Amino acid sequence: MINYPLVSVLMTAYNREKYIAEAIESVLASTFTNFEFIIVDDCSKDNTLAIVTEYEKKDERIKVHSNTQNLGQFINRNKAASLAIGKYLKYVDSDDMIKPQTLSIMVEGMERFKDAGIGIVYEDNSKIHFLNISYKVVNPNLAYLWHYCNGGMLFPGPTGCIYKKEKFLLQNGFPLDLGINGDIYLNLKIAATSQTVLFANELVFWRKHSGQVDELQQDYFKMHNERFLINQKILYDTAVPLNKRQLKNIRLSIKILYMRGAIINYLLKGQFNKFKNLLKVGKVPLYSLLLTILPLRILTPFKKNLTSIN
Repeated sequence: MINYPLVSVLMTAYNREKYIAEAIESVLASTFTNFEFIIVDDCSKDNTLAIVTEYEKKDERIKVHSNTQNLGQFINRNKAASLAIGKYLKYVDSDDMIKPQTLSIMVEGMERFKDAGIGIVYEDNSKIHFLNISYKVVNPNLAYLWHYCNGGMLFPGPTGCIYKKEKFLLQNGFPLDLGINGDIYLNLKIAATSQTVLFANELVFWRKHSGQVDELQQDYFKMHNERFLINQKILYDTAVPLNKRQLKNIRLSIKILYMRGAIINYLLKGQFNKFKNLLKVGKVPLYSLLLTILPLRILTPFKKNLTSIN
């Protein structure tokens, strides 16, 4: 009888010789041991591949794959997932780290709630009381209300998430046409049809440095468009777990925020072409500028729903 690992830890890497050893060591220090560790190097030009190959020799759980051509972030993440045999997929970015108890707590939470498709660290622990436990579960409606009305619960990137593989594959993994925000879209899609387990943010260490993908591709004009288009796709999806009133108000609030961002970042700075392009991309008529004077109190009625998380 073959004993399959319960968790597939996935690490994709490109030119991470400065940080990848610490990232790997953080995984190997885990108190939970029933995992396979797949590392996919995306044609690094530095010593990344040599470093991970040395680790592969020392621990039989580590399996290193080297791409023959550079695939880019999300294609490579999806490739790593295609190699996995675990029930759960736990990404650990090659410049981040996890705590020794992270895998244990995340697996415990996912196993306890059988209908959960995603587990995610919640970045603002001040808004949720974990008390003496390390996780809580929310249904799709509460997950969406918490995300849109109270601080973007589903924003964290892959290091802050654990996915049930069957739910991940059902969505065909990370989308490839939504820029660097594709992970947000995937989180929203999975949370729309299954429970979400919330974990305390202290389980992961996010490293900030100048070589990150989001830093290298930080085009705020582009990101402004991408975020708006993702919300349009999500909020007009038939599977969105919101009632008509919630949906109407959240759609309106997104449009208000989009317009305010366009005015503050572009119109008031004299960048008229970018401002017009934003209106065009968002299919927002000029008269919608009047929306920006509305207060975002339109979301207040739904915040009372969130008290059940505490």
